[in-house]
Amino acid sequence: MNPVYFRLHPFCYFVNESQHACIYDTNQGRMVELDSENSQIIQKCEANVPVTLTDRAFLEKLQELNLGTFYESLPFIDAFINDNKKIKSMMFPNNHYLNRMFISLTNRCNLNCCFCSEDYKLFRKTGCKKWPLNHERQLLDREQWYSLIRSFRKLGGDELLFIGGEPLLQKELLLDLIRFSRMNHIRGFTVYTNGQLLDEETLKLFSSYQVKVKLQLSSLDEDTNESITGVRYGHEEMSGLIENMLGAFIEVQPVLLVSRYNEHQVEKTIADLKKISSKLKPILDFLYPKPANPHYSSKWEGAMYEKTKQFGKVSIEKLNHLRMYNECLYGQVAVTETGEVLPCPMMRDLSLGNIANDELVDILNESNYNDFISMNKDQVGKCSGCSYRYNCSDCRALERAATGQFEQMEYCSLKL
Repeated sequence: MNPVYFRLHPFCYFVNESQHACIYDTNQGRMVELDSENSQIIQKCEANVPVTLTDRAFLEKLQELNLGTFYESLPFIDAFINDNKKIKSMMFPNNHYLNRMFISLTNRCNLNCCFCSEDYKLFRKTGCKKWPLNHERQLLDREQWYSLIRSFRKLGGDELLFIGGEPLLQKELLLDLIRFSRMNHIRGFTVYTNGQLLDEETLKLFSSYQVKVKLQLSSLDEDTNESITGVRYGHEEMSGLIENMLGAFIEVQPVLLVSRYNEHQVEKTIADLKKISSKLKPILDFLYPKPANPHYSSKWEGAMYEKTKQFGKVSIEKLNHLRMYNECLYGQVAVTETGEVLPCPMMRDLSLGNIANDELVDILNESNYNDFISMNKDQVGKCSGCSYRYNCSDCRALERAATGQFEQMEYCSLKL
């Protein structure tokens, strides 16, 4: 009997690790998990070892899934996914193309949340935080902000995200920078805000410039909000605010920050938000437990460690990109109110330089910026041995805060 061979299709990428393996199917955008026995079969097939009778039943199932096919002669398969470092460097050149820039206009906030202190302790992903102000530095003036925005645009930048603190405490500067940025052909704008300072003028400009709003909230219950933020507001006020934004055709996404103080209201709050408008797609954010955070929700701790629900659709572009770069940090930069340039808005103690002294492009070229953007999962602790690593994301700022190391991983429940 002549030998028969089986090979995965070129659009499939096989990753085999000690505990588990999977096939990345970029044609249908999925991952197919394999146990150790079946992964060994695929290893043999990919090495052009002839198919045995005992292996054939499993391989026929893969053929039905359109993951591979049988060959009557020795096949040569030219894969779409290339492991050659020289070719990958040509596909993803080492330049400093930027897509988005976070701008912190103030470290102050109009709320006084019981879990938010003015320090470098980090217990959440991207969102509002009262950071220490560098009193040795002057606040940037308008001309410095204008110069920064022009430099950002020259590097390909097309999205500005305003964060704090509460950005609307610097309302006039915020609105002015949005106007100036649009004049310089920047199209995307997002503002992280608790919404308490939104007025008619701001809503009008947000509507005209298609500004997206990340509406950060803790509850729709008056008593709960007062106990958490020190300000009494509830369903009626928040409902009116959201309806005003939607009425002005502003894209708004509520972000519910889960803590021990609102953990039993989460499901009801999400349901009530959706009742305000079916257009709303609220998401959950969390106060995380480490290091030694007494404010986190033990009820929702499992969700903080859950990774598989975060897996997205597989594609050739995404797969190649995540094998080279960090999904979050690549194409991103953040700048504080005093001009400190950061790889991430939540890494306030990792300054790359200051735009009061140097141009943005010079800071990126002369600092260790590349170390941050190239921190892919192959370099991260237990992630390096996980076959799912090219379809997974995390918050390096949060993981660094939890473990004390930039290359380690805390918030993952997968057993490796």
